Amino acid sequence: MTRSWGHRAIALKVSLTFAVVSGLWFFFSDQLLSAFVHDSKVVADLSTAKGWFYILVVSALLFLQIRSSVARMDRVHQEVVRHRERLLLFEFTVDKSTDLVLWLDTDDRVLYANQSAVCLLGYPQEELLTMSISDVEDGQGSDQREVWTQLRQRGSVLLNRTYRSKEGRTFPAEVTMDLIEFQGKAFACASIRNVSDRRRLEEQIRQAQKMESVGTLAAGVAHDFNNILTVIQGCSELLSLGLGDRSPHRTLVDQVQAAVQRASALIRRLLAFSRGEKPQLKRFSFNDLILKTGEFLARVIGDGVRIEYQLCAESTMVEADPGQWEQVFTNLAVNARDSMSGSGTLTVSTRAEEEFIILAIRDTGKGIPTEIQPRIFEPFFTTKKTENGTGLGLSTVYGIVDQHRGTIRVESPPPGADPRGAEFTIRLPRRSPGVTPSSALRPRP
Repeated sequence: MTRSWGHRAIALKVSLTFAVVSGLWFFFSDQLLSAFVHDSKVVADLSTAKGWFYILVVSALLFLQIRSSVARMDRVHQEVVRHRERLLLFEFTVDKSTDLVLWLDTDDRVLYANQSAVCLLGYPQEELLTMSISDVEDGQGSDQREVWTQLRQRGSVLLNRTYRSKEGRTFPAEVTMDLIEFQGKAFACASIRNVSDRRRLEEQIRQAQKMESVGTLAAGVAHDFNNILTVIQGCSELLSLGLGDRSPHRTLVDQVQAAVQRASALIRRLLAFSRGEKPQLKRFSFNDLILKTGEFLARVIGDGVRIEYQLCAESTMVEADPGQWEQVFTNLAVNARDSMSGSGTLTVSTRAEEEFIILAIRDTGKGIPTEIQPRIFEPFFTTKKTENGTGLGLSTVYGIVDQHRGTIRVESPPPGADPRGAEFTIRLPRRSPGVTPSSALRPRP
């Protein structure tokens, strides 16, 4: 359309130029010939020359006019092409942005939605363009009228919102809204960033910092308590030496020594959680360790629990402390048995990656409530009765995994979901970084 109007303008200019030059030429040339030349033959010759001269002058003027107009049209066309390319690049950039981008009018109706908004919200673009922003919000934001008031005052507003997809899934987001005015109308451009992963990472960092603080406290308590136990154990042994086998106080001294042994075991578990004991690294097959530990675990967890092994066929050689990992496997198996009330299926699986071994232990128990999952690795936290647990089983597991520079996570579906139970997944480096095994255990070249 623009080029068509441009061509019409050129034609109009050429026509006007031709008409003006022709009129002026014929009028003034005829007047001059009549005034100065009276011979008819000379007038005829001059008229012929005048005609050729007119043709040359008009042709030159028309050529210059057309060349100037065409050059101007080329410049305009190139500018239009450049603007169109910029618009396409801008549209491509916005459409492929990982942030959700929505254009809104003053009634909060969606005028434009990029591809990320379509994918994350789950609505087709045609359906989104019939909705308002409140249709995809989770209903926890402030009044949109207040947002528009702030937009008109500041030009830009930062918001925290929760959005809901078509499937009902919600996600937190940070929203930057900018005011755009065009042809007397106000519009808002909302850039919506999904911060679910960042919030999850922040929570993991807070949890790691809390566990580190608890571990430091537990290590200090364990060392101080160990010094006290050393005195109690020494005194009880001296008392035992001074008592005969038939002394009525022998039973009391034996009970003191047994209590000291139990307290010492608790201290060792606390030190394992707080990294107070260095692992004794050896090179071994992780699958072989699981099978070996499973032989006596069957007796510990009882006949009501069936153990299923899904071990990978690839090599699972690692450099780690086998004694500590036997404890990890045992603690998780006992914890699963208690969750299943002594009856169910315990599935143990491994997966080999280039730098890691993945261990997953899944049970069919009652699961772990979502609200207590962030606390299950804390020392002395337990949902069992006092006589049934100390609250150090999972904290010891966490400490051993962390000491080997591994990671552990738990997944448990909500109540009523199928399948039930909980699954602990451990990611163990094949070689613990920062810890070098002794030369006697280092594999031969």
